[in-house]
Amino acid sequence: MYQSVLLATDLMASSHDIVLQAKQVADVFQAKCFIVHVIEPPASTIYAAALGFAEFVDPATEDAKTTLKTLADELTIPEEQQFVKVGSIRNEINKLALELKVDLIIIGSHSKTGFSHILGSTANGVLHTAHCDVLTLRHHQ
Repeated sequence: MYQSVLLATDLMASSHDIVLQAKQVADVFQAKCFIVHVIEPPASTIYAAALGFAEFVDPATEDAKTTLKTLADELTIPEEQQFVKVGSIRNEINKLALELKVDLIIIGSHSKTGFSHILGSTANGVLHTAHCDVLTLRHHQ
């Protein structure tokens, strides 16, 4: 049913179980698995980068790439299928999903307040703007 899956992760230790579950889902479908982490910098950092101060964004990107590579190696996801993006989480996940032509996005949800309690604000944003199916996996404490 699903031939390619994009796993979106926040790289938090508390989300490790979600990442493992997501990889199991991809494996069940024998789908090609991509993994992405999106860094959403604060407005002040975006402004600084626009003024040419890229050093505010680059260290965070390099750290994220290293962490993502460690996680992806555990999941046996090859380097060419690993992505670190900078920008709006919702926009970057959906843009990459379109570029890769994935037919399923898997994202974790672990918010606990308001409407976010039902789904999570990031997961909700991805769900309502995605071109493909979105599966949310709940974080269990």
